[in-house]
Amino acid sequence: MSVSTIQSTNSLQDIKDSSIGIISLAKNLNFGLPVISSCKSTLSTEERVLLDLYRQNINLKLQLIIKQVNLNSEAAQDALNQLDKTQDEEFDIDKLMAKVNILSNNFLLQQKVLELSIEALPILRATNHNHNITQQESSLIPLLSLRDRLASEICQEASYISTQRQELVEKQRDNFSLHKKNRILTGKLIKITDEYEKRLKSKNDQVSNSQLHVRLEMEREELLFQKQKNIILCEFLTGLICATKIDWSSDPLLTDIILDCGENTSNGNAYDGFDDD
Repeated sequence: MSVSTIQSTNSLQDIKDSSIGIISLAKNLNFGLPVISSCKSTLSTEERVLLDLYRQNINLKLQLIIKQVNLNSEAAQDALNQLDKTQDEEFDIDKLMAKVNILSNNFLLQQKVLELSIEALPILRATNHNHNITQQESSLIPLLSLRDRLASEICQEASYISTQRQELVEKQRDNFSLHKKNRILTGKLIKITDEYEKRLKSKNDQVSNSQLHVRLEMEREELLFQKQKNIILCEFLTGLICATKIDWSSDPLLTDIILDCGENTSNGNAYDGFDDD
């Protein structure tokens, strides 16, 4: 036998020993049966019978798996003896491992189904109101009713919350739209206010200028009136002095009056000519 054949034989023997060791360990652990057995005092008669059948089924399954592994190991050993001719070593080892995995998965699946059946049996008996149920099973009925009622209330609350959340989203969307419109209108209002203030300021300036112009015109008219009045008064005094035939040149006071009146009259005529222009 070649070196590769010896290595393959050792590898197959390791797989066989490891598989049988794992199965033996699983048999000793009983796959969670101690947990069920510890509560055996609370089980009904039907459940105890089912538990015993379950234990027997596990033992038979384990024995079947061990025998199947031995048979597959012997078949693989026979195939290894012909490796030098067939060169099919890798195929036989993979085939053996595939069979072991299939048997292991089937066993675990069946075991899980039985465990779930045992766990679900009290609930089914309680909800269907079967006869000969235990006190623990009957106590499940109000708890299950409470669970269903709370689940229904939770669904209703969840639906209400979802509706309120949707309405809140709609309100927030409307609020955002109104806020955007408000911001646009506020900007327009600010522009209109600025334009109004500018126009009002310009109007006030125009009013101020108009009032100043009117006041200047009034002052000018008043000044012209005073000038004319002064001219008339000077002419009157000059005419009065001349009419009395008083020698005004010999009187210094009258001389000053005549000279001032003549100067005011000439200046007044000059201003009148300038205004007319």
